[in-house]
Amino acid sequence: MRKGYIMENLKLAIVSEDLAYNRALAMSIASSCRNLSVDTFSSKAFVKAWSEYEGKGTYYDRYDVILWAGDEISDSYGDNIVYLADKASLTNKDYANNRFCIYRYSTAHTIIAAIFDIYSHLTGRNAFFMKKSNTRLLGFASSRGGSGCTTVAMAVGQELCRFHGKKVMYLTMEDVESTECFAAGGTVAKSVGEFLYRLLGREGIAPGCEAGKIPFLESYVVSSVFGIEAFAPTRGKNPLRELKADDMQKFLATLMDCGRYDAIVLDLSSCLTEAGIAAMRLADKICFTAKAGDLRYREDNYFSQVICCGGEETMGKMIKVENMYILPEGQEMNDVKSPYNETVEMISTKAYLRRFTRNHRVNGDDIMLEGGFGEDIARLTALMI
Repeated sequence: MRKGYIMENLKLAIVSEDLAYNRALAMSIASSCRNLSVDTFSSKAFVKAWSEYEGKGTYYDRYDVILWAGDEISDSYGDNIVYLADKASLTNKDYANNRFCIYRYSTAHTIIAAIFDIYSHLTGRNAFFMKKSNTRLLGFASSRGGSGCTTVAMAVGQELCRFHGKKVMYLTMEDVESTECFAAGGTVAKSVGEFLYRLLGREGIAPGCEAGKIPFLESYVVSSVFGIEAFAPTRGKNPLRELKADDMQKFLATLMDCGRYDAIVLDLSSCLTEAGIAAMRLADKICFTAKAGDLRYREDNYFSQVICCGGEETMGKMIKVENMYILPEGQEMNDVKSPYNETVEMISTKAYLRRFTRNHRVNGDDIMLEGGFGEDIARLTALMI
């Protein structure tokens, strides 16, 4: 197999005397990642199978990675063994000597991320994807914070996952990323900043890993309860905002070409940096979210800058949503004349939507969208795709 490529599926062995733990971990891993097939063994069964196999080849080569819960064993089993520690304080990743120990009670996603990271280091193989030509890039923008841009972007992503069966990646260009508000695992996965360093060829990011290659996304992404994936956030300032146009185009092109996603939902917020403008140019559609009652001059200034930096064709992709609109008592939606009709015509939008927030609720860390809001999001999603 050529360096830089991986087989379609990795084969994993879990070795532990706790058979119930073996079964639970195997089921969790298999249900979380289609690219991993799992066999389970007790320690005695594995040693017996290895002894019987000796002389016919190397038994441990049957598995790409072996998770071993117990005392360290002879080096004759090979260097693809990853030990499972009972305490988080005992974990260790020694890249120089190829000795790895991870916490056995981590989430399945965390263990999967570690498996791909270690496998890539041991073999020098990086991810290889079949390109998908119809991935949609959907942008969401606003002229200021607090207009609900992130909520609408997440709602469209949720709609695509739940009711259209699409695989969705959510990206944010907020100054301070809000990914952890809806996705689990952000504290243990590698950050989007680390992914960018690996992808764009920076030095000294991960020992033994070749810069400029596409890393395994499993080591970097977290997911929401509905299956929307997102990069784990970087502590501090969001590095996506500061990318040069060429780097932003390479980053988005990598995600669009990787064959993993049907749609990429990009929360641009009010970002009009070089990276933000580059993303607007690549987007298939852009949803502009405005809060009802906002001052017109703010929008006019925003659109003037978009046209100046991104060109007139960028405005032709716009779909406008007026957010937090409250109907006067006794008035029907069809009776309301939009105060923005002139602006809508000026920016050549193809649709104009209002939505209610009275049915918008937050349940735990997951954004839940139902009622009239859900109906409008369904309409918006249909227009975006």
